[in-house]
Amino acid sequence: MGGVLAAFGAAGFTGHDLEYAWSAVVDYVIGAAGSEASWQRDQTGTTSADWIDELGPYLARLDEERPRLASHIRGIWMKETGDILEDRFAFGLACILDGLEARRP
Repeated sequence: MGGVLAAFGAAGFTGHDLEYAWSAVVDYVIGAAGSEASWQRDQTGTTSADWIDELGPYLARLDEERPRLASHIRGIWMKETGDILEDRFAFGLACILDGLEARRP
C-alpha cells in the first residue's frame, strides 16, 4: 500500500484527494476481480461458443424484442471469453486512470 500511496503522492494527490484516488483504483480492481471470479466459477470449462449456445432460447427471444442487444451479445461474446474479460478490465482501468489524470492538481 505504501508504494501506491507514494505513486499517487508523486502524481500530486494529497489529503482526501489522495485517499479518494487510490481508493477508486483499488475499488475498481476488487470489483472487477470479484465479478470475474464469480463468472468463471460458474463457467469452468465452458467456451464462448458453448455459452452462446446455452443462451439460444434467450437470444431467440431477444432477436424479436431487442435485436440490437442480441446482435451485440453474439458479436462480442463469440470472441474468446478470457480476451473479453481482460480487454474489459484494461478499458475500465484506463478510464479510471484517465479520470484521475484529469482531476490531478
